[in-house]
Amino acid sequence: MDLRTLSDAEVRRLEGVGDAIAALIGEYAATGRLRMLDELRAAEPSGFGELLTLPLIGVRDARALASTHGFDSIAALREAAGRGDGLAGLDDRLAHRVRESLRRTAATAGDGVPLPRAGRDAEALAAALGEIAEVDRVQVAGDVRRSTDTVQDLSLVLVTDEPAATVTSVTEHPAVVRVIERTDAMLQVMTATGRRATLLLTTASRAGEALLRATGPATHVAAVVARAAQRGVALDGADEEAVYAAIGLPYIAPELRDRNDLDAPIPSLVRHGDIRGDLHVHSDWSGDGVDTLEDMVEECLRRGYEYVAITDHAENLRINGMTREAVTARRRTIGELQQRHPYIRILDAAELNIGLDGSLDYDLDFLMSFDLTVASIHSEMHRGVAEQTDRILAAIAHPAVDVVGHPTGRILGRRPPYDIELTAIAQAAAETGTALEVNGSPARLDLSGAMIRQALEAGATVSLSSDAHSVAELGYIEHAVRIARHGWATPTDVVNCRPPDEVGRVR
Repeated sequence: MDLRTLSDAEVRRLEGVGDAIAALIGEYAATGRLRMLDELRAAEPSGFGELLTLPLIGVRDARALASTHGFDSIAALREAAGRGDGLAGLDDRLAHRVRESLRRTAATAGDGVPLPRAGRDAEALAAALGEIAEVDRVQVAGDVRRSTDTVQDLSLVLVTDEPAATVTSVTEHPAVVRVIERTDAMLQVMTATGRRATLLLTTASRAGEALLRATGPATHVAAVVARAAQRGVALDGADEEAVYAAIGLPYIAPELRDRNDLDAPIPSLVRHGDIRGDLHVHSDWSGDGVDTLEDMVEECLRRGYEYVAITDHAENLRINGMTREAVTARRRTIGELQQRHPYIRILDAAELNIGLDGSLDYDLDFLMSFDLTVASIHSEMHRGVAEQTDRILAAIAHPAVDVVGHPTGRILGRRPPYDIELTAIAQAAAETGTALEVNGSPARLDLSGAMIRQALEAGATVSLSSDAHSVAELGYIEHAVRIARHGWATPTDVVNCRPPDEVGRVR
C-alpha cells in the first residue's frame, strides 16, 4: 500500500499509527522527505540506507559498499553484479554476500503474505464486518480458504438481504480505511491492517455460488460453470454442497480445487484431528529453545498427543547444539519425565545438521541410539542444485535419519528455496522410508503445497511438524496441516498420523 495516497484521517485509522507516526507520514507525503531521516543519512555515505535493506548486508558491509566502493543504490549494485568484473574490487566474502543477497531479493520479490498471517487478518476482518447489523454472516474465501502458501489479497463473502445498506455500513466501518472500487454486489477496500480485500455481497439463497466464485481458482470456477451450462442447470444454492450436487458432483474441498478434472477421485484430506504427535519440537536444551522439556511435554499432553519427539539441535550447530554430554544428561531427564507421564511417549530425538558432503553430527553408534532424528540443512544454502540434492540424498541413505527437515530451506519473503531435484529426493525417501517434513513455522511452510503433491506422487510420505521452540509455537502444526491439505495429503501419507509403535525406532 502506498501511504501517500491516503488522507491524514485515513492514515490515522491504520492499526499501530499514532500521532507521531502520522506526523511523519504526513511530512513524507507532503515533501517526499523526512527531516530526521535526512539528518541521519547525512552522517552516512550515499546509498547506505538502501543497501542496508538487502538480506545479508549488515551495517559494516553497507558502509563499505557505499563509501569504499561507491555503490549508491541497489540498482547500481545489481548492474555491477551483472558484469563479469563488476564486483572485482570486493573481497571474496563481500562479493559472495552481495550476489546471494541480490539473488534472494529477486527470488522473493513476488511473494505475498504467508498464509498464517493472511488467515489471521481475514478472520479478524470477517469478525469485524460480521458485527454489521445488516450482515447475516461473513465467510472467508479466496487463497486463504484454499490454504495457498502465500496470499496476495483477501476475499470475503458477506451474506445479507440488504445489500445497499450493507455497502454503506462497510464504507463507514473502522476496519475499512478506503473503498477502492464498488458495485452493487462487490466492494474492493483497503483495510486498517493495510491489506486489500474484495468483499462479495450475496443473498442467503445464492451464498453457495458466491462462495464458490470467491474461493476460486478461476479455472475451477470456469469448469463448474461449463458443467452447469452443459446440464442446463443454475448454480443457485444456499451452500456449496448444493451447487456441486446440481451438476452431479460430490463436494470438493477448497484445497482440491486447483485440479482441472472435476471427475477425478476425491481423496479424504488429512485433518488436525488425525495428528497423533509432533515429530519436531525443541526445548531449552537447544540454545534457541525457550521453554523447558517438561513444559513442552505437558503442553503436548494437553493437546492430546500420543507422542512427541524432542528434537533439540545437534552438536555441529555450535551456537545452539547439544554436545554428547548434554544429550546424555537430557536422556536422564527424558527418562524421569517418561515415568511421570506414562500416557505420552517421549521420543529421545535430535535435529541433525546435514553437512556439505552429506555428513551428520555424532558417530553412527551414537546416532543409532536416538529414537528418531530429523536431518536438516542449516548452512551453505547458496550451493547449486546438484550439490544440495546430493547432500540430502546422502542424509536419506543414512540409517539413522527418519525425517528430512524443512527440505528447501526457504524463509518466506527473505530467503528463496534452494534448488533441489525434489522427485529424486522423494523417490529415495520412499525407498528408505524417510519422511519429508512439512514445517508449520509461519516463516517456512516448507514443503509448499505444490511440492507436497510432487513428493507424494513420487511415493514419499510426509511428517507434519510445528518446529516449535516454545510452548506457544506448538500450535504451528495447524499451519502444516493446512499446507498439507493444499498438497492433497491424506492421513495415510502422514507419518505422524500413525500410532506410537509405528513411529521411531523400536528398542
